[in-house]
Amino acid sequence: MAFSRWIKITTLGLLASSSLLWGRFYIGVEGGYLGNEAVYSTEIKTPQKIETEKKLKGNGGFGSLIFGTEHFFGKNYYGIRWGLSAGYGQTKSSDSQWGDITYHSFWAGASFDMLYNFYAIQTFMTGLFTGVEYDFVLLEPKEKIDFGINTKTNTHNLAVRVGLSTLFANHHRLELMAKIPVWMQERSKSVGSSEYEFKYKFIQGLLAYKFVF
Repeated sequence: MAFSRWIKITTLGLLASSSLLWGRFYIGVEGGYLGNEAVYSTEIKTPQKIETEKKLKGNGGFGSLIFGTEHFFGKNYYGIRWGLSAGYGQTKSSDSQWGDITYHSFWAGASFDMLYNFYAIQTFMTGLFTGVEYDFVLLEPKEKIDFGINTKTNTHNLAVRVGLSTLFANHHRLELMAKIPVWMQERSKSVGSSEYEFKYKFIQGLLAYKFVF
């Protein structure tokens, strides 16, 4: 009797986890504004310590492909989803010492969102979402930068995602979102008595379209 009950519980658990794992598959595109701030810091360790910092702000665009699954509960008023993405961004900035600088960036990321709908039926939903995203970014400045650490590098970032989401005709999802970083990896290097540090910050404002199967 106990074994039979265990089999039933296990079967129900597998069915529930299968539904949670697969949900409805989606594939789509994201694109829009990319703003960044490249921070170059130098500390010279002499009897009188000297510190300098330069911040270059750039503006440009970003686009990516994304796919994943979404899952809704409570008569479609609550949902979760995960996604994987790959994209490309480009920004331009100007500096009196280094001149014009173009930064190319290649992105690979993973995201998780929670969705809260104001209105929900089978074929139409609209509401808010919030979540987190991890990104691995390859950075490549087009122009040479006279700095003590190579800024052609890679970095790891963690960002918060917030936005509006609407599903219509049961398959088409449109979204307006912002990605705001909460943690950025720093690159540092010591050369003699000098310490160099480079940090890449970003913010994105995107419009997304997803086709939900």
